[in-house]
Amino acid sequence: MPDLRDLLDKAAGQPSEFPDIDSIRRRARPGLVRRRLAVLLVCTSVALAGWGGLRALGGYLVRGDGQVVAPADIPAQPTARALLDGQLEPGLYTGDLTPYLFSLETRTDDWSVLVAQPGWIALSFRQYILHFQIWDSVVDPAATSAEAQQPVPEDLLTWLAQHPRLSTSSPSEAAVRGVQGQRTDVRVVRPLEQTPAECSGQQCVILARASGGEQVDIEVAQQARFRILGPPANQLVVHYRAPESEFAVLEQAAEQLLAGIRFLATP
Repeated sequence: MPDLRDLLDKAAGQPSEFPDIDSIRRRARPGLVRRRLAVLLVCTSVALAGWGGLRALGGYLVRGDGQVVAPADIPAQPTARALLDGQLEPGLYTGDLTPYLFSLETRTDDWSVLVAQPGWIALSFRQYILHFQIWDSVVDPAATSAEAQQPVPEDLLTWLAQHPRLSTSSPSEAAVRGVQGQRTDVRVVRPLEQTPAECSGQQCVILARASGGEQVDIEVAQQARFRILGPPANQLVVHYRAPESEFAVLEQAAEQLLAGIRFLATP
């Protein structure tokens, strides 16, 4: 018995005047699939937007309720300025003591730059000074004159501890971010017999000459803190001093400042 398709074909004549249903379905299938995928993607995007609260659209943000909002500005990173003579305002600075390079972040305007030159940076707080130095030479500890210069020893911490004119505390770890180091507190126990003119009439011991010829000394009744940073034979000396009765004030300010230092390059 002929089926329905045969009867329709016979009634329509040859060729058939009715469309081929199977052919139409085949042609329609890809479009149907694409529309279903599009609907699925839209639903997924809406769901993700609702879950995350926001989605990107051309540099703007679309909230879960569909409202377009401008993104918040990202704060610019502070630009570091070179240390130059004058008062330090709160901000980010860089200091160059080749081969050492460091950044310094200050939060107050308590400090000023007295010296900023190769091998020596000096910062002042009230009447006190914090030095960052690379020493060119040291004074012979056994000499009675400050003119007896010697090459800088490889281990300055040991040299200070063995100095016959000084009393030193036991060394302790004192790294500054980016470089290892140790520190010791120093006092004079046997000053030079002839007080050099550089000591302003006070009995003292001259320890070294820094880059540029700057004298490094400590006077009787003063307390000094030396922080020796970096590897032997290429060490950076950070030090400050004050009358013993005033040392605690300087210590607090100096250590707070040093906490804002990060070394960016070392030997």
